[in-house]
Amino acid sequence: MKVIQTLEKSTSKQLKSLLVLAVALPSFGLILPATAATVIYDNGSADGSRGWWSDFDGALQPFQQMADNFVLGVGSNTLSGVSWSGAYYASNNPTAADNFVIRIFSDLGGIPDTNPIYSFNVGNAVNRIDSGIDDATWNIDIYNYSATIPSTTLTAGTTYWLSVVNDTSGHADDWLWENSQTSGSSAFRLGEGSSWNPHGTELAFQISAVPEPETYALLLAGLGLLGFAARRKK
Repeated sequence: MKVIQTLEKSTSKQLKSLLVLAVALPSFGLILPATAATVIYDNGSADGSRGWWSDFDGALQPFQQMADNFVLGVGSNTLSGVSWSGAYYASNNPTAADNFVIRIFSDLGGIPDTNPIYSFNVGNAVNRIDSGIDDATWNIDIYNYSATIPSTTLTAGTTYWLSVVNDTSGHADDWLWENSQTSGSSAFRLGEGSSWNPHGTELAFQISAVPEPETYALLLAGLGLLGFAARRKK
């Protein structure tokens, strides 16, 4: 009994708060959040002005790829999720199965380096929802996407470039990455392995950190400890 009381007293207020926030217990059932992502870099949402070809199989702009720069802060430099906005030109017909590649490039004097330092082929493992707003230039629907990538730690305070490219091979529409602002700094290139060129808009994306499975395991362990202690106390 003394051991149980000691364990119960040692459970921190912080752990109890995390349990309350992250766990729901309807009828003693456990529900964990599907994603509890924290945005660590926000380059803005789609502003509806227009999108730019970022497609390995672009018909009008063959192989054009887009990228935008970002800098992560100290303590927020491990990413595990990316969100972005895009559209399907020109018939406004979303492909049944996207084939996205997310890449991270180092900076080369204000443009991305030629080769990525990280590349994640997430394919169709993305969440895609209609944003409810349209691309004013092309008069097509804008979609919001999100995907989980392997946990990746970058150097805080250093400029990197994020590239999101779809491969709509066999599909009538090309994929466009939407603006978040009509002026700013991004980059494009017209071929795989070619050099990048400056581009004068900002692209819509967010970078997030998703708690590791070990975090959920800690929450579950703490919850089990509280429940066990409560039962023994009764």
